[in-house]
Amino acid sequence: MKKVAIVVQRCHESVVGGSESLAWHYATLLRDVYDVDLLTTTALETGSWANVLPAGLEKRDRVNVRRFRVTVGRTPYWGELHDRLARGFDPFTPGRHRNTEKELLLKWTLPMQEEFIRNQGPYSAPLMNFIQERWRDYASIIFVTYLYPTTYFGLQQLPLRNALFAPTLHDEQPAYLSAYKHAAQRARELLWLTAAERRVGTRMWGDLPGRVVGMAIDTELRDPESSPIPYLLYCGRVDPNKGCPEPVEFISSTNAPLARNCVL
Repeated sequence: MKKVAIVVQRCHESVVGGSESLAWHYATLLRDVYDVDLLTTTALETGSWANVLPAGLEKRDRVNVRRFRVTVGRTPYWGELHDRLARGFDPFTPGRHRNTEKELLLKWTLPMQEEFIRNQGPYSAPLMNFIQERWRDYASIIFVTYLYPTTYFGLQQLPLRNALFAPTLHDEQPAYLSAYKHAAQRARELLWLTAAERRVGTRMWGDLPGRVVGMAIDTELRDPESSPIPYLLYCGRVDPNKGCPEPVEFISSTNAPLARNCVL
């Protein structure tokens, strides 16, 4: 049986996260046809990416979960870098243009951008070594989510156009770092979850080879449910890092009926 690998920053039954769930979904879909290795770290939480789980192989539901120790976690130093990044952006303004922000971020040299990505964590030297030495064992390697060093540095461990890449991209400050654009260009093909995500990716990274592969739910556009009162429906994790405060603050400031019918 041919082998495939899926790379994601963490994997455990207790973890609730979109990219982690997507990686596991890929694994369970592929396990009937391929011998699936899910390559991840021993971390559970994102605050420090501490090594909590044992390194090594765990068999779970016919998937080989291979965990590698984190060698660079998240420290206050990364927080300082993140604050510096955030200062390059204007406050949230509906319909704002990104050109100024791109120009500001281009002042970050590539080594500085990689310093930010590595110290964001979880960076695992053993995982990077494994990918570099064993990538030929796999019919394909799928990297899940653009943000973390498991993907950014992982894509650099194998030749160009040899990996699939599911970026789970959204419009956030780190995505404008040019390093991520260069990482995306290393992939053979990108797997977008929605047409909207692909439009964001094309605007940020250019028109790269790829296709929309929706997972779990139908992402085709539908006409909204009619209502005599304006409403806004958000489906997703309620988290400041997902941009939830901005629409709430904007809607509240309008003092319109919509503010009373915003459902999270």
